[in-house]
Amino acid sequence: DKINFFDFKQRSNSVMKNIENLSANTILAYSHEGLIKMIFALCLFGSKLIFEQHDLIYTNFKNSNCGISIFDINQSKKWTLLTWSDTSHFV
Repeated sequence: DKINFFDFKQRSNSVMKNIENLSANTILAYSHEGLIKMIFALCLFGSKLIFEQHDLIYTNFKNSNCGISIFDINQSKKWTLLTWSDTSHFV
């Protein structure tokens, strides 16, 4: 069963809110590339994200298998991408 863009955006937003509400300073999470790209798109466009913007990100930003992406969440709960799909741990 394929999820549509609007449902996926809403579910991804919910994941982000759950992470924001955790009390830990550092959180390790793993996920598939779809969620990571959606979180990145939501970092850029917030609630105004539309399908065409997400589609451009999904199509043009490549994730490496086992790549590490790092996001920071500040006191205002603003997300910032710090590292995209880093694979230096393989060297």
